[in-house]
Amino acid sequence: MSWSKKYKKSIDCDNPKGFSQKAHCQGRKKRKLKEFKEYINEQVELENKVSDFVDFATNYLGLSRRPDVTLLTVREPNMTTAYYNIKDGNMKIYSKGRACFDICRSIAHEMVHQKQHEEIENSDDLDGSTGSPHEDEANAVAGRMIRTYGEQVPGFYE
Repeated sequence: MSWSKKYKKSIDCDNPKGFSQKAHCQGRKKRKLKEFKEYINEQVELENKVSDFVDFATNYLGLSRRPDVTLLTVREPNMTTAYYNIKDGNMKIYSKGRACFDICRSIAHEMVHQKQHEEIENSDDLDGSTGSPHEDEANAVAGRMIRTYGEQVPGFYE
């Protein structure tokens, strides 16, 4: 006879009772550790892919400095999918549940804003509102960068 899911969930692995519950808890701990290691490996792989893309985009745009990009699994207040800090030139990108190419598209968009910031004397003149020339340019150039990168890197869209 096997245990029901309800019974398995009810076991207190901080205080297992008997040999069978102890064995169950050891197995649960091993599974969680394996899942955690897989998650870490996936995150490292994603970070490496993003880093390669940022190098490409820095060269593509001719930026004066490579931005620091931080991937977030929790959105910051008032954040959509990405944020470019005009003061320090760094970026924060929401990555949870998103495909790598989608994350890179957000990065490309923000990097176009970085390029705009480098080219415009007064950063107050940058308009990131929907439909503005600066925002439309960021969308269009980001799309071209993603397509160009996808043509050069097999498996980018997987």
